Amino acid sequence: MVKKSPLRSNVLLWGFALSCVVSTQLFSQYNNPAFYLPVIPPLKVTTNNTQPDLIPSTLALDPVLSKQVTLPLKWKYGWADGQRANTIGSAAAGDPLPKSTYYLSTGYSPQQISIAYGFTNLPAGDTGAGKIIAVIESYGNTNIQSDLNTFDAHYGIPAATVHIAYPGGTPTSTDASWAEETSLDVEWAHAMAPGATIWVIAAPDNTLASLLTAVDYAVKTVKASVVSMSWGLDEFSTEKSYDSHFTNQTVTFIASAGDNQDTNWPSTSPYVLSVGGTTLTLDTNTSAIISETGWNGLNDLSIIGPGEGGGGGFSQYEKQPQYQNGYTGYTNNFKTIPDVSYNADPYTGFAIYFTAPGSSTGGWVVTAGTSAGPPQWAAIVAVCNWSTPKAGKLNFIWDAYNFYFGATTDITVGSNGVYPATAAYDLATGMGSPQVGVFGQSWYISYEPSTIYY
Repeated sequence: MVKKSPLRSNVLLWGFALSCVVSTQLFSQYNNPAFYLPVIPPLKVTTNNTQPDLIPSTLALDPVLSKQVTLPLKWKYGWADGQRANTIGSAAAGDPLPKSTYYLSTGYSPQQISIAYGFTNLPAGDTGAGKIIAVIESYGNTNIQSDLNTFDAHYGIPAATVHIAYPGGTPTSTDASWAEETSLDVEWAHAMAPGATIWVIAAPDNTLASLLTAVDYAVKTVKASVVSMSWGLDEFSTEKSYDSHFTNQTVTFIASAGDNQDTNWPSTSPYVLSVGGTTLTLDTNTSAIISETGWNGLNDLSIIGPGEGGGGGFSQYEKQPQYQNGYTGYTNNFKTIPDVSYNADPYTGFAIYFTAPGSSTGGWVVTAGTSAGPPQWAAIVAVCNWSTPKAGKLNFIWDAYNFYFGATTDITVGSNGVYPATAAYDLATGMGSPQVGVFGQSWYISYEPSTIYY
């Protein structure tokens, strides 16, 4: 194999809308119990074991599957199944099939998530006004403005203009998977922080070099308050040399922990907030949380397939930053991920409106995975720290957890398929999911954070 610079290698779009997408346009046999949810199988990128310093040079995105399959012997019930949600049914016991096999779940709405995660407990003026959220994408989505307009109108969200930049040049091709990710990121960042300005910084391809150029542009030219990155790649031995792209102390950098129950970069960077995954079950009448557990795709075999679940574990190369000292309970001197979590299970996914590149007709899609977390945690940063001049220091987030009980909901049930969710910090869900109202209060009062040390 010819060695390639990591900057010339391709990056994995972390499952998110891809591994968990369910599209209304793909359903033509709602009443056929043998017609199961179309899914995308887990996306895997592996390094050459003999050359661990290399990043994979190619990336294949699997197409959406839509076909009849043999009924499973067991299945997991989703939120649409009421009190059966998160329990396991079986053919042997004569249990009914999940409702999601007969009709498409509409996905959670912004209003439901706002109530569940405490956005509604913020003062009315805390909308993120004056803040800039930059989402970093490959290729972008030529239909993003019209998709956002439809999404906003449907949910009664104030309209907004999406700002778009192509710092590496205009893409010469399109990619439906990245386009869908763009819709997810923009629509939900705007929904949770309707006053913030949203920028799409689109790379011309999915190489790491192009994506990091987009990151630099977001920081230096757009002057973003917070940067959302719903992508990652397997860790590599020289990754620390690229952490300098995230060291601007006035910017918060956020990345998904991945959907493969393992660690990935840039989520492992000490300058980046890593977002893992949970299964969030809500009361569909009140939007109150019924339960929230670690997202473990091993329980979802009838829909997803093995190996899916929130990313988590010990970095292979990044040393434990000072802000994790004494918080994680681990003493092996390497950074642990995730830092925090957010709903990621496709059974409890998010509704988005998406028009594929080249198409004039869009549709509603249910999407999930850990990529749904970064744009919404970016919104949390925007709405909570509008009065704080230095938003980019992760110490703020950990200080809020340490000194203001309730800023995050500790997830103590479930696992990511490898590590269990336990009391306090864990490798499945980190510090837990947000309670934004409490988080906002702690942000105003918390002392000035110190520099991140190694």
